[in-house]
Amino acid sequence: MLLAIMAGCSAAEQAELQPAPWEGAELQRDVNIGVAEGQAELMFGGVTALATSPDGTIYVADSAPLVIRRYSSEGEYLGDLGREGEGPGEYARIAGLAARPDQGVVVWDHGNQRLTAFNDDGTVAWSTRAASTFMLDGLTVDDEGAVHLAASEGQVDDTTRRYFMRRYTSAGEEDGEIDLPTAEPAAPGYMTLDMIRSEVASFETGLLQAWSPRGYLISGQNDGYHVIVDRPDTPLVLQRGIDPSAIGEAERAEIAQQIDWLQARFATMGREIGADPIPATKPYFQAIDVGRDGKIWLRRYAEAVFRADVPDNAPDQPPVRRWLEPTVYDVWEPEGTFLGTLRFPDGVVVRETRGDQIWGTETDATGVQRVVSYRIVPE
Repeated sequence: MLLAIMAGCSAAEQAELQPAPWEGAELQRDVNIGVAEGQAELMFGGVTALATSPDGTIYVADSAPLVIRRYSSEGEYLGDLGREGEGPGEYARIAGLAARPDQGVVVWDHGNQRLTAFNDDGTVAWSTRAASTFMLDGLTVDDEGAVHLAASEGQVDDTTRRYFMRRYTSAGEEDGEIDLPTAEPAAPGYMTLDMIRSEVASFETGLLQAWSPRGYLISGQNDGYHVIVDRPDTPLVLQRGIDPSAIGEAERAEIAQQIDWLQARFATMGREIGADPIPATKPYFQAIDVGRDGKIWLRRYAEAVFRADVPDNAPDQPPVRRWLEPTVYDVWEPEGTFLGTLRFPDGVVVRETRGDQIWGTETDATGVQRVVSYRIVPE
């Protein structure tokens, strides 16, 4: 892969030379949808995907009940799209949403292995079978309306496993495949427990990738701050001269307690699991996301902060973790300008960005989930 240097200096050097316009910016909340009790269309059981249209319409896929709800840019409920099932206009397990450029939304239905495009009036624009092994983060609709769905072939542990994007036209017709770089074997990380999903998670270094709605791949190994933006005209590299986040003693102790609990739990089932030593530092970033406008959002690993509001677990549950990572993103323009580092309130999951607006979900200490939007207000 050929990398070009822009105007005689790298994006990293540009980031150091120019002031970051969003550094120290305020996040101003615009929309807050959700209640603990009340109207069904304002209660969320578990949001799995969210998308927004250019006019601000918000599409939310909930898992309990399984439904796609539509809201105005101000948060007014506008109606549902489709319903649970296996027939036309129905879905079984929603793993992705992406707004179409004109109107409506494309749904990646992992349960039925199908892509369905809905119009805003609830009618089906098109539907096609689409096999994919990816459960989440595999769906993108580009600026021309073409649909890209991540897929793979081969065994999970096979070094010859192929990763690629299936491409579909704006009318849902198959339009070829795009090969993706083969990930290098992940370096050993350490084992901990995801407290939200109650499953094992591993902080490993490896290749992370995302497809831009502008039609190119963005990828990077997270053992360093080195991200390749493979633009067709001028590829570039995003770099910052920062140190990785440390794992503090308190966070380390909580991770060790969870590992001990997990090993003891598996031992009662006659199984053994190993755990690599907990390292001194974390990888640089844990996800690459791309906004609808092409901005690049790097979800950083960050030093944990103490959360006193986290309730105790039941005796049969794993030890509670109160030293948790805040949600922190580095944001870059598609052309390589560093915009700044943004830190979000506790409990916020960023799900869609466009311009200076951010949409996501927020879960409070009582477990109530809401759909929220923020506007970035520079200093």
